[in-house]
Amino acid sequence: MTLKDIALDLDISLATVARAFQKDTIISEETRQLVLRRAEQLGYRANVFARSLATRKTRIVGVIMSSVNSPIYSEVLAKLSERIHRIDMSLMLIPGSYAQDFDASLQTLMAYSPDAILVFSGLLSEAAIEQAKHAGVPLIYFNRVSRDPDAYGVGCDNEAGAALVADLLIDSGHERLAFLSSGNDATTNIERMTGFVERTRMRGLPAPKIIPATGFSYEDGLNAALAAREQLPAIDSLFCASDLLALGFADEARRRFGLRIPEELSIVGCQNIALASWSSHDLTTLCLPIERMVDETLAMLSSLSQGQIVEPRVVRVPSTGITERGTTARKK
Repeated sequence: MTLKDIALDLDISLATVARAFQKDTIISEETRQLVLRRAEQLGYRANVFARSLATRKTRIVGVIMSSVNSPIYSEVLAKLSERIHRIDMSLMLIPGSYAQDFDASLQTLMAYSPDAILVFSGLLSEAAIEQAKHAGVPLIYFNRVSRDPDAYGVGCDNEAGAALVADLLIDSGHERLAFLSSGNDATTNIERMTGFVERTRMRGLPAPKIIPATGFSYEDGLNAALAAREQLPAIDSLFCASDLLALGFADEARRRFGLRIPEELSIVGCQNIALASWSSHDLTTLCLPIERMVDETLAMLSSLSQGQIVEPRVVRVPSTGITERGTTARKK
């Protein structure tokens, strides 16, 4: 069944039938509904590949992500997938784990001529970035900053959010602050650490101790707690680069060392994943503005897919604040 068959069946022009399937074309609503109803009765299904040849737009949004198991990114992916479907686009996910995998993921996506590619994690090589530019495929970095000045991006204002955490801890009487770093060059980690350290110094306290981990995961938090045993008596509060790091650190410190949280150590996470609110964790955390970040990403995608000229930029969305739960205590 083709558009031509529908046009012959209804005795109207092929151009009118084609316009009925395009949302932004001039056609009466009565005629549009007539065509759509008859198409459904006849079993017509649009051929997206044929449409892409005509419009030079595939309506595909590629996604490069290191781990679909990440609680924060799986939540974002679910929201994005639903919203992208509403604007008649499709999501294509290519996971990768290592640096070379990200370039390979880009190569795979480019074969499908996506309208844009969302980069959730990992750094692409300069050669891969140039390939995307040459093909006219915009890269949109989600919750991270690219070293490419021509890239698009949407992220949280991590430095300002981290400053809020420092204020919370200091205002509640803590004086010996520490930051649990992911230990890598992720921009989210660097920005949170920078904002936390600078605000602590601004408030007249010594710079926070930096406790390194080897990533953002729960297991990384466990291992960091073991390695930091000798430093625990010297700190009274800990801001962690992610919620999973905070949960791992807290569980191991309680189990292995008998540390009382929050009586002996206040712990604050970052992201506000669903696990943080569970009664068994009850984690105080800095909340990421996920809804706003998704909104900004969709607005950028929509503009780019419609061929509008959008200057490369990074949109910074303010944090939605801190949710105080049971892992922080007021010292005064």
